[in-house]
Amino acid sequence: MKVKKINLLRLNEIQLDKKQQQLIFGGQSCKCGSCGSTATSDDNLNANYNGGITDTGTNSPYCGCDSNATVDAGRYVSNLLKNLPNCIMKQVLCIILFFVFSIAVNHAQTNSAKKEKDIVMPYNSNLKYMNPMPPYARDVSKTTTIDSGFIRVLYALNAVDIKDLETYDDLQRLEIGAQYSKYYSLFVFDKDSTTTFELIERSAQNNVRYDLSLGDVVIMMIIDGKYQGWSEYLFSEYFKNFSTNELTEYTRMPCSLDKYNAQYSEPLPVQHWEISDDTLTVAGYLCQKATCRFRGRDYTAWFSNDIPINNGPWKFGGLPGLILKVYDKDKLCTFECVGMENHKQKYPVTLLNSLKQYNKMDRMKLWKLKKSVQENYYHLSGSTPKNGRAFPKLYPYNPLELE
Repeated sequence: MKVKKINLLRLNEIQLDKKQQQLIFGGQSCKCGSCGSTATSDDNLNANYNGGITDTGTNSPYCGCDSNATVDAGRYVSNLLKNLPNCIMKQVLCIILFFVFSIAVNHAQTNSAKKEKDIVMPYNSNLKYMNPMPPYARDVSKTTTIDSGFIRVLYALNAVDIKDLETYDDLQRLEIGAQYSKYYSLFVFDKDSTTTFELIERSAQNNVRYDLSLGDVVIMMIIDGKYQGWSEYLFSEYFKNFSTNELTEYTRMPCSLDKYNAQYSEPLPVQHWEISDDTLTVAGYLCQKATCRFRGRDYTAWFSNDIPINNGPWKFGGLPGLILKVYDKDKLCTFECVGMENHKQKYPVTLLNSLKQYNKMDRMKLWKLKKSVQENYYHLSGSTPKNGRAFPKLYPYNPLELE
């Protein structure tokens, strides 16, 4: 049986029948997935302009074709899982359950076995280069609430087609609270939380404890999007503490290297921006251009004065408005806003409890560790190729921060 990859953000396109479908990223207008007609409300047209996911739609109209297909993309996405019919949800859970439990459930290996272990390649075997293996799924059920917020901003990382999630390296989310902001991979969180939920459910059903944190159960992660393998930009979380003016980065290392998971804190990075009069529309917002040089690379950012929030993706900030798009001169990483979630009720900004156990070090020591992990992964993980075949070479470490 072949299991289809499931992207929870696009379940309507994969699981629902045509009369329930809706085109989430529908270009310049919000369309009914049944008859193809567009929304009549200007708010709803703006809600889906350029693929932006937002909660600004006011009318939430239903299409006149009697398909009950909502044409408000923002509300549909944000409430998708909550409003799925029970039969559809059961179908999805069965697929996920099969996927999760069709992967080997391994007991902790002895030290001698680890030295000779094989790893499964997530790539075409003909590739000349690859990245380290992504880490196993982790338990995300134990968290501490550190703040609350009203706004979440979604960013595409290195999108080929901003309307197509599968062309992203990652979909990332910025949560903005009064004291903290949090930036992390939504694709990774989706896989972790789905696996955690399914293990909790299966544990209750079978009266057997499946605990990812104990290491006796390992679930290999398959991340949505086009990026393959481990990257610090997918598997790190960034917290900005506005009360102490500090940034803390938690880096989750590749498969079999969790003992190297690390964190560091530093004063909030300062980018010395030069603002120009050039403008660009990003996710429906008129933005102004700014440039800077930061830790060895030149950057161009586009920020919106209509959103007077001093923040942005990754470690960026320091402008009069929210940064909606930013990229380095070499286009190694392009972060572009694809939507904004405005919550009427505050949502909790949380810190995963296990992050507190990460090894503490300074920024440059972690930089050197990430370089070693990227370039010496096979040696550090004690991995040997299956059937004696040589592994592809590892990509060299090429981070945004060169200094």
